[in-house]
Amino acid sequence: MAPQRRGRARGIGLYGRSTRASGVPSPLGQSQVSSSSSMSQDVSSSPSTPIEENDCSGTSGDSRKRKWSSPIWHHYDTIDGDNYDDGIFRAFYNYCKEGPILAISDLHLYLYDNVKFMSRNTAKNYRMKIHEREKKKLTEEIGKLSRKNCLTCDMWTSCVGQGYLSLTAHYVDDEWKLHAKILNFYHLEPPHDALNMHGKLIEFIKEWEITKKVFTVTLDNARCNDNMQNLLAASLKVHSPLHRDGKFFHVHCGAHILNLIVQEGLKLVDGGVAKIKKLVIYIGCSERRKLKFKENVISCGLDCSKGLYVDCPTRWNSTFKMLCRALYFREAYSSMSLSSRYDVRFPSLPTEAEWVRINKICALLNPFDEITTLMSGRNYPTSNLYLKSVWKIECLLLEYASCEDEFVRVMAQTMKFQFVGYCFTELDFESAEIKSNLYVHMDPCVNENSQVTRVQDELPGFAAFANNVQRVSSTQLDLYLEETRVDHTLEIDILLWWKENEKRYPIVATMARDILAIPVTTVASESAFSMGSRLISNWRSSLKPDTANALLTTRTWLYGFQVKEGPVPEGYRIGYLIPLLDFNDSKAKFQEIIS
Repeated sequence: MAPQRRGRARGIGLYGRSTRASGVPSPLGQSQVSSSSSMSQDVSSSPSTPIEENDCSGTSGDSRKRKWSSPIWHHYDTIDGDNYDDGIFRAFYNYCKEGPILAISDLHLYLYDNVKFMSRNTAKNYRMKIHEREKKKLTEEIGKLSRKNCLTCDMWTSCVGQGYLSLTAHYVDDEWKLHAKILNFYHLEPPHDALNMHGKLIEFIKEWEITKKVFTVTLDNARCNDNMQNLLAASLKVHSPLHRDGKFFHVHCGAHILNLIVQEGLKLVDGGVAKIKKLVIYIGCSERRKLKFKENVISCGLDCSKGLYVDCPTRWNSTFKMLCRALYFREAYSSMSLSSRYDVRFPSLPTEAEWVRINKICALLNPFDEITTLMSGRNYPTSNLYLKSVWKIECLLLEYASCEDEFVRVMAQTMKFQFVGYCFTELDFESAEIKSNLYVHMDPCVNENSQVTRVQDELPGFAAFANNVQRVSSTQLDLYLEETRVDHTLEIDILLWWKENEKRYPIVATMARDILAIPVTTVASESAFSMGSRLISNWRSSLKPDTANALLTTRTWLYGFQVKEGPVPEGYRIGYLIPLLDFNDSKAKFQEIIS
């Protein structure tokens, strides 16, 4: 029997090359065939009669006909015969229109003909090994910490309706560096209630061996989260007492609270917001309309590189940015409205009164946008910024509540009502309760007999606090509180300050390490969803949950939360910028405005 021909069958087209098994050319395995709807349809209708081949790869003068077992060859055309000097069999796939373009896949073989690619399963196993290795390293790193971990948790629904639970740990290491690590990105089966979430979170916490090291958990204001954190606190108390018996265990997401407060104010301009959103969607859903709007922008002497924002209902600052951009393009909207007066689909513009209200509300909300951005940081502590941010919000609302403009006054009063309800019922600086709580957290050796004098009745600013407080030094805490106060208007690296002064106040520094690790928002967990939406997309929706967990968590362990932004396919998506430049222009990139 003549020796079988050596070589590989190559389909130049959609599926590139494939190996041949047992001497029989097999350009596409059965699993590959089933992965393409068009191919599987054609193959299933193929006759089962095999194709005969003239095998000339053996010794000279020895030729015989034998049958190819795969009917797939009905769908290929050979190129200039069967034999080539390099021993490679080549053919075109009949249904691939881009065959000649994708033939560049041969280039790597031309450069190095012995190159071998790992299979999908090999690549997956390799990724899982990296995941297990990095997980072991992170477990050891967290286990060596002398202080507590702060957690954030949130739920997300993928594009295919699967619910994912994200758990992130925040801690300050011995070098005073803040870390945020996504511990788990888990596909949670329904129901997504408090009991189910609690059971899974306890499982995660035990898996990472941090049952005695949980300081706080930051959650949004979903109703099930209140019940879940009660169950979680009760379970953790079995292993180790919580600080102040869990009084400060549950931290409400500051950005979520601020969103609820501002949304109350935005209800007063629902009509104008709805009209602007319809305008943006009308322009963004057609390339022709975008080009037409760009012409109007240029004719009005405006900068066409700014683009249009589409808001996200759960992100008030995206609505704010959409309104600000609409004010900038107001003249262009009017110009386009005149040129499109015969288009019955063109949305109505806001009235003059609505434009005036939108202008006022943008001026009112601008400081709130800055505060939201400040509190949503991931790379720096935010717990030390919370009090100042809340104080600034109260001052703004008090100022606007006494404004002469009736619309601004009503809006500020509405927002203040929500603000007081969510944040606090009363500020009492005379009771000195804040300091008493600090002593509770101190080591028992701290003398609790130090005295504090009365603070003045009103607190218009931080300067008043600095100028009117006098204390008698008797403990390390008192010594720290008597430290020369830094001007609150200066920007300092709080972690660097504590690193340099840790030896002066070791007990207070221990407290600071725990407190500065507390995240006041759930942005870190939501960042996992931002990456998850890229990982579990419409094109990769069949990715198994354990694979998605390994890919996403390992990526953050190795590289952090930085997400490489890419163009948004086809038109726009909610929360994204709609560019007005030509798509062929290199500057025409979609920029996500929501972190």
